[in-house]
Amino acid sequence: MRISEMIAATVEAWTERWRERMRGFVISIVDLGL
Repeated sequence: MRISEMIAATVEAWTERWRERMRGFVISIVDLGL
């Protein structure tokens, strides 16, 4: 596996994790009614 492929895979994994975290954050704000 080349370094560029490793970086791409890592960025993809972090993006997915961050997206899930932001979704949960938005849902919690909506639940609070703010």
